[in-house]
Amino acid sequence: MTNFKNNGESNTYNRKWTLDISESSSSTSQQQHLKDKNNLPLPLTSGGSESPISTSSQPQVASQQPQQLSAKQQMDLKVKKGWELAKSPAKNIFMTGFFLWMIGNGINIFTMPVIIYAVINPVKAIFQTNTMFSRFNDCKGDIIQMKLTFVVIQLVLLSVTLYKCSSMGLLPITPSDWISSLPIKKAIEYSSGSNL
Repeated sequence: MTNFKNNGESNTYNRKWTLDISESSSSTSQQQHLKDKNNLPLPLTSGGSESPISTSSQPQVASQQPQQLSAKQQMDLKVKKGWELAKSPAKNIFMTGFFLWMIGNGINIFTMPVIIYAVINPVKAIFQTNTMFSRFNDCKGDIIQMKLTFVVIQLVLLSVTLYKCSSMGLLPITPSDWISSLPIKKAIEYSSGSNL
């Protein structure tokens, strides 16, 4: 949209809107009137000043005020957020399993930090369950289910890590790991031989 109009007769351009600063004979005070090319006064805007743009061409936008949520909607939103928090560790199961698969079965300085963090993080999260869900205490019926879901997912993460530890030989689950504590059997009979 341009502010200029072509006269048609020549290649000169005139402004579409002109400003008339002459005195009005009907009024006592001097006023500035903004007129279009046809000498028609332009409509006033809401502030009282004359505007070169017609208000009919601009749609009226209604001011939207924030709506207050009812108590039931707030509770539903809080329950939804609580379930999101309870299920959030499930996203880490496959990522943790992938990292544990990538480190291999060798025991070295690079694999041990991954194993240690994979064991410590779920245990820490289980002990902090009440603290994490303290803001959802007013969700009476769902809070216990949320906590149980959170703890079960953390136990699954811990079991994935413990399976990796057993495949690396870090867990004492075979009989040979406990051979030092096995009692020595007493022999019931002895046999001996001699050379003649």
